[in-house]
Amino acid sequence: MPTGQKILLANTDLRFEYGLGRDLATRLGLLLPHVRVGTVGRGEKRLVRREDIDRLMQRAAQENVELWELAKGHTPETLQVWLEQPGSVN
Repeated sequence: MPTGQKILLANTDLRFEYGLGRDLATRLGLLLPHVRVGTVGRGEKRLVRREDIDRLMQRAAQENVELWELAKGHTPETLQVWLEQPGSVN
């Protein structure tokens, strides 16, 4: 990993680094394993590991699945099961 690259990403990071919209970034942040920080001011943040979002993006591209399809069709538990299943052979 390049020096200075964040390991934990907030919704804003997901939006700018991965080009996701606000709603999709929020939904993926709820589905992926996350840690909640802060409750003062603007509310809490959910931070996801870069490794988890990268794995999701790679698997979605491999399976040719739309991210919104994943976001709408899964719970945190079912998304983890999908990520852990062997990928299809192209």
